[in-house]
Amino acid sequence: MQDSQEIYSGKVVTLRIQTVPQPIGGTTRFEIVEHPDAVAIVAVRYEPEDTLRGQPYIALVKQPRPAINKYTWEIPAGLVKPQEREQQQVTAERELREETGYTADFWRKLTREYPSPGFSTEAITIFLATDLRHADETPVAAADPAYAEISDIVWKSLDEALSMCDGGEIDDGKTMLGLCLAQAALSSPTATSRGGAMYFDPTNPPNLQATPPTVAARAGAPESTQPGGIEPAPTLNLENILLAEFNYASTTAYQAMEDRARTFNLYLFIFGVLASGLGALYQLGNKLGPNTNLYAIALLIAAGVMGTTFFVTLVRFRQAARNSTITMNVIKEYYIKHFETTIPDVHNAFFWRYGTIPAGEKLRNAAFMIASTVAMLGSLCFAAAAVVAAEIWLGLASPDLLKLPPNTLPYAIGALVFLIAFLAHVVYYRRVFSRKRDRKILDEAAHMQHIELRERHPGGHHKP
Repeated sequence: MQDSQEIYSGKVVTLRIQTVPQPIGGTTRFEIVEHPDAVAIVAVRYEPEDTLRGQPYIALVKQPRPAINKYTWEIPAGLVKPQEREQQQVTAERELREETGYTADFWRKLTREYPSPGFSTEAITIFLATDLRHADETPVAAADPAYAEISDIVWKSLDEALSMCDGGEIDDGKTMLGLCLAQAALSSPTATSRGGAMYFDPTNPPNLQATPPTVAARAGAPESTQPGGIEPAPTLNLENILLAEFNYASTTAYQAMEDRARTFNLYLFIFGVLASGLGALYQLGNKLGPNTNLYAIALLIAAGVMGTTFFVTLVRFRQAARNSTITMNVIKEYYIKHFETTIPDVHNAFFWRYGTIPAGEKLRNAAFMIASTVAMLGSLCFAAAAVVAAEIWLGLASPDLLKLPPNTLPYAIGALVFLIAFLAHVVYYRRVFSRKRDRKILDEAAHMQHIELRERHPGGHHKP
C-alpha cells in the first residue's frame, strides 16, 4: 500500500514524499513535486514583405529564470487555472493575448508532454496558433507588474528560431519541442501555397482534409475541426475551397480507376456464372425438351444486355477520371499563374499541364482494352442468341445444343450480329470520347481560366 506525506505547500508547488512498496520486499521513497499543468503556444504570423515566400515568424519572449541563473528565450506559456483544466485552449488564448498582444482565430493542439516525469506531475500542452491579429485591449504584459519579468518579445523566422536551438541560444525544452512540431505541421504535404506543395499520391487515395494551419496562417484560411485540437472555422476561404476541390478531384479520379477494376472483375465473375448456366443447358438439353433453345436464347440475351450495361458503366468511370484530371489541371494552372510574378520559370517544374491533355481517347489504351473485352463478350452472347434463334426460324433447332446445324446460314447471321453489336459499342465509345467534344470542353475551361492552349494537329498532338 502506497503512503503519501505532504512536507511543503507553496504558492505554485507542493512537495510530498510517496512511499511505494517493492515486489521483492521493502519500500522506495519518491520525492514528488505537484505542479499545475501549463500551456505553451507556438504563435505564427507572416510578415508583409514575406507574404509571397510564406516564411512563418514565431513569437519568442525573453525572461529571467533564477533556477538556472540565466535569461531564456521561450515561446509564450503560462499555468492552467483550476477552472480551465478541461479547456486548456482558454488558457493558451489568455496567455498569448497577455504576453504578445495578439489573438489567434485558429488553434491546433500539437502535443501534451511531461517535462520532468521523474519527479514532477507537471504536464505541458503545446498549441499552434495561426491567423493572428492584434488584440483590442492592451497586452497585460505591458501593464501588469506580474509580467514585468518578460524583458523582451521578438518575432523570429522559424528557420532562425530553429538555428537558435541548434546554437544553444534556445535551450528551453518545451520551446524546442514546440518549434520542431510546428515545423512538421507547417510543412504538411497538404500545404498548397507560398512554398508548400499540393499532395497527390497516385497509389493511395488522398484524404479530404481541411487546409492545415500553415495555409490558414498564410492566407487567413479557416480550418475544419480535426483530431488534435483544431477548432471549427466561422468562415470559408478561397484556398481551403481550392484545396478541397483538388483533393476531391484527385480522390474521384483514383476512385474511378478503382471502381473500373472492381467492375471489370465483377463482370467476369457474373459472366462466368452465366457461362456455367449455359454449360448446364448443354448437359440437360435432352431432359428439358423443346424449350431448351428458348432457355438458351434467354440466357444469352441476358448475358449480352449485362455486357452492354457494364460497358456503359466502364465508359462513365473513364469519363469521371478524365473530368477529374481536367479539374486538377485547371487548379494547377491557377497556382502557376499565381506564382509567375515571383517565380518566372515556375512552369518549367511541371511536365503535365492543362495544355498537354490530349483530346479524345486512343483505341490502344488500357481503358479501351478493358471496355472492348466486355463489348466483345457481350457481342458474342448476342451472336450466339442469334444463331440459336436462326436455327429455330429455319426449323433446324434441336434439344441437343451440341448438335451443329446442317448449313452455315445461322452462323452467318450470328457473325453479322456480332459485328453490328461490337461496332455499335466501339462507335459509342468513340462518340463519348470524340476529339471534337473533348477539345470543346478543354477550350471552354481554358477560356474561363485564361489558359492558352497551343495549336494542335488534327490528330490531337501539339505542333512543335
